[in-house]
Amino acid sequence: MGDYFVKILFAILICFLHTQQSIHGFNSPSHVKCNEKERPALLNFKHGLIDGSGMLSTWREDDNNSDCCKWKGIECNNETGHVHVLHLPGSQTHYLRGAINIISLFDLQNIQHLDLSFNDFRGTQIPQHMDSLKNLRYLNLSWSDFAGRIPHELGNLSKLEYLDLKENSLYGTIPSQLGKLTRLCYLDLSYNSYNLGGKIPSQLGKLTRLRYLDLSYNEIHGEIPYQLGNLSQLRYLHLLETSLSGIPFQSLWIRRNLITSPIPDGFGRVMKSLEVLDLESNNLQGEIPSSIGNIRTLQQLNLGRNNLQGEIPISLGNICTLQKLLLNENNLSGEISSIIQNSSRCNKHVFLTMDLSYNQIAGVLPSLSIFTSLKELYLSNNQLTGDITEQHLTNLSNLESLDLTDNSLSLKFGSTWVPPFQLYILGLASCKLGPSFPRWLQTQTQLEFLDISNAGIDDFVPDWFWNKLRSISEMNMSYNSLKALGSFKESLVRRNSNMSQEFYYNDGQESN
Repeated sequence: MGDYFVKILFAILICFLHTQQSIHGFNSPSHVKCNEKERPALLNFKHGLIDGSGMLSTWREDDNNSDCCKWKGIECNNETGHVHVLHLPGSQTHYLRGAINIISLFDLQNIQHLDLSFNDFRGTQIPQHMDSLKNLRYLNLSWSDFAGRIPHELGNLSKLEYLDLKENSLYGTIPSQLGKLTRLCYLDLSYNSYNLGGKIPSQLGKLTRLRYLDLSYNEIHGEIPYQLGNLSQLRYLHLLETSLSGIPFQSLWIRRNLITSPIPDGFGRVMKSLEVLDLESNNLQGEIPSSIGNIRTLQQLNLGRNNLQGEIPISLGNICTLQKLLLNENNLSGEISSIIQNSSRCNKHVFLTMDLSYNQIAGVLPSLSIFTSLKELYLSNNQLTGDITEQHLTNLSNLESLDLTDNSLSLKFGSTWVPPFQLYILGLASCKLGPSFPRWLQTQTQLEFLDISNAGIDDFVPDWFWNKLRSISEMNMSYNSLKALGSFKESLVRRNSNMSQEFYYNDGQESN
């Protein structure tokens, strides 16, 4: 996931740098003093604010300080002397307060960059006449305690490429006029205290240069307009904690919403450059469309915790870059052998995680030895049957988590078998391990979670096992026929009296 976020930040950086290059340019001719008409405009802007921390201390008109191009937070065009950057972000200790007198800035007709983020404007409204600054390309008013509605006049800033209004107290609806900002590549309206509501305007589908869109943590509801499918440059769409009921053709992360529609079949045909597709914890219905197999750059597919049905498409085997497949907690069916075979078609050496738990997948588990990079395998609560031998787990030297709980599986390992892995999580509840206590557990020195309950064990707890409890924080061995439990419990108390651990032994009783 680290590489994914680096790439997202890179896309944002490209947008930002493009904006800055347009503003600053590359040539630096000899210095020209600021325009005489613009100096008093800046001083009038300062006089309307409370500057208790001295952010604008250099803004004064005296013999040594008359050149406003040298004032803090200001950059001028080196050829004309016009102010084109006003960069005044605050911090925890230095910030501006009061209300913005936007009229005082009307004489700055060449300004392209305006950053007033992280200041305290005391719940005042974003000035309606901001559109008078017609050359603006960058506008950042985030984290500045603005309130009121988003002025629809912002849609008149036809050159705007970057707009950030997050972390304010804006309310009302998203103005449809923002759809006129056809040069925009970054739009963030997130975290407006759940005051910003209504539907996503379909006009946002006209922002075909958009790379970043974040509407999270607002009261946005209704269907996601299909017009967002036109955003072919989009690399980041964040809609967390909204109340949406549809799904677009362009998205990356849409978790924990109220989406109830099927995944459109055209999804994979449009979004061919995605690296992460995360639709976890919605109420998606229907089958997984085979077109997702067309997203040949996909590294993570997370459709867990939905209501998807049918078999897992064989086309997913075409995604040679796939590292994580998370389809847990659905109603998926099909034979596990076909799923494994299809998944191993070309990504067997990069595959890290498979989570198919809590579905209706059936059949006999085939060998997993080809997945040499596999770290996590979760197949619990399915309908798997048959035997698992040492050959199933050969070559899995990177395996860290294995959960086969609540299937009809029998583990048949030799008494001298030494696994190639060191597990942190092992869930084998309701799998048949006994009647002998599994000796191969002696090799697992890193276990933090162990569940071998209802495993048909009818044996003494071996002495060596007590020494394995140092790293375990939760263990369940209930519903077996374990012997010598008295001394076993005494050992638990003695060795773990200062540790916050949970142990369950016979019949679900917890040790103290």
